[in-house]
Amino acid sequence: MDVLRLRIRALGLIFLVAILPGVDEAAGASAEAFAPNRGHTVAVLPFRFAVGKGLGGLRADTDPDEAAALVREQVTANLRRGPWRLLELNQVDAVLAGRGWGEPEALERAGPRPVGQALGTELLFYGEVTHWGRHYMLIHSQAEVGADVRLVSARTGKVVWSNSGKKVRTAGLTKIPTGIGSAVITPFLGMRKAFLFEITNELARELTASLVYGAGEAPAAGAPPKLLVTSAQAGSDGLVEPGDRITVVAIGQPDLTATFSVGPERRDLPMTEFGPGRYVGAYEVAPGDRFTNAPITVNLFTRAGGLTSATLFSPIVSTRP
Repeated sequence: MDVLRLRIRALGLIFLVAILPGVDEAAGASAEAFAPNRGHTVAVLPFRFAVGKGLGGLRADTDPDEAAALVREQVTANLRRGPWRLLELNQVDAVLAGRGWGEPEALERAGPRPVGQALGTELLFYGEVTHWGRHYMLIHSQAEVGADVRLVSARTGKVVWSNSGKKVRTAGLTKIPTGIGSAVITPFLGMRKAFLFEITNELARELTASLVYGAGEAPAAGAPPKLLVTSAQAGSDGLVEPGDRITVVAIGQPDLTATFSVGPERRDLPMTEFGPGRYVGAYEVAPGDRFTNAPITVNLFTRAGGLTSATLFSPIVSTRP
């Protein structure tokens, strides 16, 4: 019995080590000086998926369009804190599709001036996904996301601001006690996909910080808001069908902005503060929704740009067969 207790304690210690965050590579800035103007209108154009290289053995294991759309949406969410007027993505996409410019390659051929005139905007935000993927063996996970972004004057075609960056996250167990059961391994495996969502969020915030807040004015990374408790309910044990409600509750620092996402399919859904620091959000599953092992992520933003994210691994949302 004493031997069994010792093994259980050792297993618990190793598992706690496994879920600690790995090493991050912060975004590398190469931004030109640019002073945002409250009179500017900005359109974030569709991002190009341009993954050329990555970590050894790392593969782009998702649909390129999905990856590009996720990075674009996270960048757009962070740009909303800027002083300019930001066009809604669905408005941008509708105008571009009507002119046959729905793909990044078509936008490059058209050039900034015609695109700016069609959208009625002074500034165009371009982006490329340069790194994307995850790699895992049994219970070791490694993920990376990278992007190049630039802001272009629609009138002159000149780049007025640019930045690039990459983030890498790793976690895993290097030594495994004999006889670990699937009940212990399974929760860790659920972290694999969530890594991509989390570091995409972090990369988007860091890429846009110098543009949104100006040189030297970006919020300190060491002052994220407090997010104490998060929980969610989704159908029956995470299985949902049209008409079911996904409800998310978070308790944290009061008077902030909170959102939640359900996998890559539904992102940046609003949460409302009911009472100091008590945030609630809900989403009703639509007939066209298709969720597959989608984790729920909660984001809490400060007005100064600080961000805290929490990913729930229960429930994991899937559409009922």
